[in-house]
Amino acid sequence: LDSVVEQFRHEAEKRNIRIIIENKFQDETFVTDSNKLKLILSNLLSNAIKYNTEYGKIVITIDRSDNGLSVLIRDNGIGISQQNIDLIFDRFKRLDDQINSINTGHGLGLSIVKSLVEFLDGNIQIYSEWGQGTEFQLTLPESDSDTCVYSISDESDLSISGSSEIF
Repeated sequence: LDSVVEQFRHEAEKRNIRIIIENKFQDETFVTDSNKLKLILSNLLSNAIKYNTEYGKIVITIDRSDNGLSVLIRDNGIGISQQNIDLIFDRFKRLDDQINSINTGHGLGLSIVKSLVEFLDGNIQIYSEWGQGTEFQLTLPESDSDTCVYSISDESDLSISGSSEIF
């Protein structure tokens, strides 16, 4: 998680967005595919920055639950209207399709996130209101250690120790 947040540090600082990590995951090992987890977190954090307000805040909460790894990414950005929530994971759909949009992209990020989460047998939910921010709730079951060799507690890969405010 720290390495993913570090990737977006400069972009967040440019927009005066604070990123706060609340780590409730207490020195345990959780086995998953770290490359896929990094891609999921990168896409979600990128959108949280992109669609947040200047001087906004992003809170990332990570915990271990009965269902596996729980990650909550909450921002106080522009939010998503209820009519668009069902479209958010569709490929090539962008909700800010105006011709002069400042946000570039092809509308693939969240569809990729959903596909990766489902590949890992996980679940992703979105809660949002227009003008009130967005919350993504991600739950991933632990992988069978015989088939997966990645661990998010591996210091050389993903580190998630303690609670901290990154910027």
